Amino acid sequence: GDLDLWIGSVDGSNLRRLTRDNTYSEIEPRFSPDGKQLVFERPTNSGQSFKGNLLEHDVWLIRTDGTDLRRLTKHRYFEVSGPCFRSDGKAVFYAADVPPMDMGSRKVLYEMPTHGITPPRVLFGSLSEDEVSSTVSNPALSPDGTQFVCISGYNQPFPYDITLLSVEGKLLRRLNLGKQSGDVDQPRFSADGKSIYYLRGATLWQANLQGKETRKIATLYQL
Repeated sequence: GDLDLWIGSVDGSNLRRLTRDNTYSEIEPRFSPDGKQLVFERPTNSGQSFKGNLLEHDVWLIRTDGTDLRRLTKHRYFEVSGPCFRSDGKAVFYAADVPPMDMGSRKVLYEMPTHGITPPRVLFGSLSEDEVSSTVSNPALSPDGTQFVCISGYNQPFPYDITLLSVEGKLLRRLNLGKQSGDVDQPRFSADGKSIYYLRGATLWQANLQGKETRKIATLYQL
């Protein structure tokens, strides 16, 4: 079914519903630095209005009291991943495919001001059809707001791996933790910003920022 946004305490109490609709699913919500807004991904067409059987996605904002629901991007991307606020709360980062709709084969990292007046800016990757562009997905910002961890093809289609980028979009390093396409996923910084957590299949792993000292944290489910 369609997924709505809810907010509550970490212990599961004080639940409040922020969105109510039977058409769209709101996913990947993340808080603004001041805790007053959420950014998330949401389709812009419904299951009854497919274009070539594809949903079209954009980045949205909403206040944590459920007001001011606002569509930030208007590009109808094939895919969006990892929307998150810049540390000053005045812009949002996200990864999405290259428009016009590129069937998800090429994705770049964008920065979009929250005022929504100026268009998104490419931080990493290329919009040019003449260049081989890294596929960037699942970006996550470090606690100090200075760098991203993401999945990227490192200026080639394969293999995908965990990569560090500066907040300005400069390539810092590839961690060489992936062995094949889809082998690693959902990278996130630790709370102190000194290590990376990531998924490999059904297991959760940890590594330092150089891709060393890897250790298995937990098996999440049995395949």
